[in-house]
Amino acid sequence: MIALIYPLFSVIALILNIIFQIISVRFLRVHYFKSIVFGFGIGIIFILVASFMVQFKTHFSISIYFISILFIDIMTYSFLSYCYFAFINTSVTAIRIRLLSELNSQQEGMTIDSIIQRYNSKIIIQKRLERLKNNHQIHQIGSKYFSNPSFVSTMALIIEFMKFAVLGKKMRISRRKDIQKIDSLD
Repeated sequence: MIALIYPLFSVIALILNIIFQIISVRFLRVHYFKSIVFGFGIGIIFILVASFMVQFKTHFSISIYFISILFIDIMTYSFLSYCYFAFINTSVTAIRIRLLSELNSQQEGMTIDSIIQRYNSKIIIQKRLERLKNNHQIHQIGSKYFSNPSFVSTMALIIEFMKFAVLGKKMRISRRKDIQKIDSLD
């Protein structure tokens, strides 16, 4: 009977992830990305604490079976969180969704000039590059940009791996040797 509790931990952890992300963005005014990391971390902590509590209540040792179940719970939670992140991130980053949302909110409509002005791809890319540079996630040497090893670049690799694992899509990014070369230049 206790074995039926473990699969629920992933779902409960996802619910906690969502609740804590909402609380951190709306009430604590935490930045969007940090709220994602915060919510994900809360879910992992919940799975670990709940799993160990159940394990030590029923058995006083850690077995291979328990480690396997814990690993499966964490992987299931990670995939559920990835789906949640992809769903939320689509609404935040997709121009099509943002444009439809803005058109719905503008009772008088929008002219093509105001749309082009708001969604100028050159300006959008410049703003994103500036934000990445300010957060030390990339750096520029001459006219070229390079990614810095960081938590965000590690998350990008994990997301790419998850896309590969789930969808079978070829990974677009990988840890490149030139990152180490660039680090040695700094």
